Amino acid sequence: MQNQQWMEKIAGGDHRAFRQLYEHYAPAIYRLCLRFLNNRSEAEDAVQDIFVKIHHSLPEFKGRSKLATWIYRISVNHCLNLKRKRRLASFLSLEFLDALNSSPAEATPDPHQALEKDESENLVRQAIQKLPGRQRLALILSRYEGKSYQEIAEVMACSVPAVESCLHHAKKNLAAALKKYLGK
Repeated sequence: MQNQQWMEKIAGGDHRAFRQLYEHYAPAIYRLCLRFLNNRSEAEDAVQDIFVKIHHSLPEFKGRSKLATWIYRISVNHCLNLKRKRRLASFLSLEFLDALNSSPAEATPDPHQALEKDESENLVRQAIQKLPGRQRLALILSRYEGKSYQEIAEVMACSVPAVESCLHHAKKNLAAALKKYLGK
C-alpha cells in the first residue's frame, strides 16, 4: 500500500490500515531499537511505544518528508530519550546498567568459533556504543539499516555531506578503537 493511501485510510479510522503500517515498519524499527538499546526486551517495548506515538502523531504528519523518514525520526528520538533516561537512572542510583546485552547468536556447529564470533561482535558493539551520538546514528542507519545517505540526512536533519563526514569519522574512530584487537 502506498504511504498516501495508508495515511488516508488511517485518518478515516481504518484500523486494518494501521495494522498493515505496523506490520510493514515494525521489523525495521525493532532492529533499529535493538542496535540502540542492545536489549531485546527494551527494544520490543520501544517498538510498541513508538507505534503508539506514531498513532497519536498521525494528524501532525504533513507529508513534507517520506513517511518512512518520519517514522525513523520518531524512532531515533524515542531511543535517544530512553538512553538518556537510562544514563540518568544509572547516575542517580550509582549503579551501572548493563550497556550491552548479547544479541541472539546464530547456531554454529563449533563452540570455539561461536565464542570467537560472540566476542568479536561484542567488541564491535562496544566500540559502536562509544562513538559520538551522530556518528553512531549515521553508522547504524547506513550499515545496519541499509539507508541511503539522503535518507540518513533526512532522519538526522542535516546535509548529505554532513552524513558523509559523520560516516567517515565513525569508520576512522571504529578502526582506531578496534586496532588493538586486530593486531595491527
